[in-house]
Amino acid sequence: MVEFEGKISDLTIVVLIYPGATLSYISPKVVEHCKLQLVKFNNPWLVQLAMGANRQVLAKFNNCSLKIPG
Repeated sequence: MVEFEGKISDLTIVVLIYPGATLSYISPKVVEHCKLQLVKFNNPWLVQLAMGANRQVLAKFNNCSLKIPG
């Protein structure tokens, strides 16, 4: 797992990259700050994050890319 700090607009975030992951997760705080449009799932997903915490995921958003400078 690789961890580094970055920014989205004026919000400082921590990015975790786990090569074995099949999906990506974004904090609800970042979703709210960036005003991302969510699509709700019919059935929630239970996701285990790279740091071991479990989260219930109720929605997703489409067409997001991550750019890492350098």
